[in-house]
Amino acid sequence: MSRFKPWPGTTANPGGGTGTGSLPRSYEGIEVVWWGNSFIKGQGLTELEMFQTQLAKLNGMVNRTYGYPGKPWGYKGPGTDDTIYSNRALLPKTAKLYAMYGGGNDNRLNIPRGNVDDMVNTTFAGAINLGIVYIKTNMPGAKIVLITSLQRNGGDDGTGKPITGTTLNDLKLSLIDYNNMILAIGQKHDIPVWDLYNCGINNASIPKYMQSDGVHLNAQGAAKVALCGYGFFETIDLSIASPPADTTAPTVPGKPTLTSKTHNSITIAWAASTDAVGVTGYIVTGGPSPVNVTGTSATIPGLNPETNYTLSVKAKDAAGNVSAASESLAVKTDAAPTGGGGTVTSYYENTFTGADGSANGQVAESGQATNTATAVTAANWVIESNRMKYSGTTGDRIIMSTSAPGGDYTTEAQIYPAGGKAGVVFRANDGTEYMWVRFDPAGNAGEEIKMFKKHESTGANTQIAAGPATINTAGSNIVKIVCAANNIKVFVDGNQAINYTLTAAEQAKYGDNTGIGLYAGGENASSWEYLKSYSN
Repeated sequence: MSRFKPWPGTTANPGGGTGTGSLPRSYEGIEVVWWGNSFIKGQGLTELEMFQTQLAKLNGMVNRTYGYPGKPWGYKGPGTDDTIYSNRALLPKTAKLYAMYGGGNDNRLNIPRGNVDDMVNTTFAGAINLGIVYIKTNMPGAKIVLITSLQRNGGDDGTGKPITGTTLNDLKLSLIDYNNMILAIGQKHDIPVWDLYNCGINNASIPKYMQSDGVHLNAQGAAKVALCGYGFFETIDLSIASPPADTTAPTVPGKPTLTSKTHNSITIAWAASTDAVGVTGYIVTGGPSPVNVTGTSATIPGLNPETNYTLSVKAKDAAGNVSAASESLAVKTDAAPTGGGGTVTSYYENTFTGADGSANGQVAESGQATNTATAVTAANWVIESNRMKYSGTTGDRIIMSTSAPGGDYTTEAQIYPAGGKAGVVFRANDGTEYMWVRFDPAGNAGEEIKMFKKHESTGANTQIAAGPATINTAGSNIVKIVCAANNIKVFVDGNQAINYTLTAAEQAKYGDNTGIGLYAGGENASSWEYLKSYSN
């Protein structure tokens, strides 16, 4: 613990003096928080007259003032605790230096002085100690300075009796006794103490440097204290230390619990971790990719239906320390909705209710027009009797919409497969790279509906899956393709026909494609009643 020593570069000294010489601004831009009572508040002074402002002109520091007139450090009760210490949460956490002024209100209000090791808010010493610990905990690396009270020759203890530095309160303690406790606490914590009681304002000079109350500085006194403070801050080793490296990881989060789940997502929650500096977030693992959140709950999206997942949580802090993983939670996602029958409003729907003729430019109920630009032969796509038809004979596809919902969605169409090989495009880009399903009445048993992919680099159609379906060539079938992450299920009239999981390469190539449309397999008897796509 250090007390004031004169700095040889100025004539500032505890006994007085006003010379400044050539003063280096060693605290240029350094943020300083002043925490205390009316002395810190600058009671009776303008902001420009306050000693902190005048000190900043000398050494360049940037002041943040938190003064509470009439308030003590220790809480005596009863009633609401509105002490200086109780307002600690208001202090900014960005400063490099925190100056705590002991003040005289604890002495005046008969707050017990306490012992140097107290850690309770009901004594002067305990509240000061708690304030120091609060700063060390929440502002690691910041410097702390303690300040004793000025000498005084005035004020009122509430009974009309003036208070001086040696006046005893009801506890038989003087202001000097409380100041000596500040010195002892500084020694205990190895914190520098600015001893204002011996900073050159004594009983004889109080009328010159203090206001008429004999307690608060006047402008001239503030200037003197500022010069005294300059010497203090230059003499004492207050080099601003970098915060010590934080190498301690947060505690392990609580075991996650299941909040809710669907066929493609799981929501979990867990008990919070703790950290010496502060937890900044959590990492949930066990899904397709880690999920980072700041709170104690998370939703893991993009999961496959009817799939087991093992989830765990890690906590992280600002220094990048990561805790060990929590206990894991095993969860199985729900089955996909039969046919993807979600209740979400459709993102796209076309029921082909335009006039008979060319399909190009016909506007659907959604306000989106059909677009035959993606067809090989646009003129072959026509509308007849409120259905889309293909009039060619070589086969073609048409991408009706490229604004289907991203993520997990269902594509649905009502098909009249009179000629057999009609189908639906469900993952397309601009018409050169897409996936589709189509009926195949002449195929092998159990392979009446097939799934294909096409890649623009090869131009080849590649069959990747097949399944059973009852094809109603005299009527219609409802075909639904449910896309959930990398899983694709195909339903015909509510019956699952295909359950296919994309390979990593296929997911990379087609996973982000959300265009939908129609596929005609080289015959012109089939037609489509509607096409729509909606979120699962």
